[in-house]
Amino acid sequence: MAEKKDTKEKEIQVTPETLLTFARNIRQLSPNIKTAKDELAKIDIKAGNFPDGTSFAKLVGLDTSGRATKYDKTLSNLRTALDQLATGIESIAKTYTTTEELNKHLSEELTNVMANVAPTLGSSAPPPPTETK
Repeated sequence: MAEKKDTKEKEIQVTPETLLTFARNIRQLSPNIKTAKDELAKIDIKAGNFPDGTSFAKLVGLDTSGRATKYDKTLSNLRTALDQLATGIESIAKTYTTTEELNKHLSEELTNVMANVAPTLGSSAPPPPTETK
């Protein structure tokens, strides 16, 4: 005979404590971003002193419009956005002291946090989630 499987779906329960853990985990990403920024700052393109070489060095390197400069700015924005996200999640966790209260308001609160974080990321940021009913 085949085993009877439990068909009851597992419930996902978000508690203030799990949100605080999630915020801590987000903050732990910051040193990795700093490491990436530090490595990026070491880029020193020496492509030669001729027009194409100079153009290449400006395109790829730390010139004001170079890709390395753009990546550096993106990493800075990402670090700031992660800090804003963690702070927003911590605020939500501290505002609602019971799981029932938290779950009642979580979707709206997270939408507000994401709406505040998205401009920091610029055009690469996904739109904030929309609430579905």
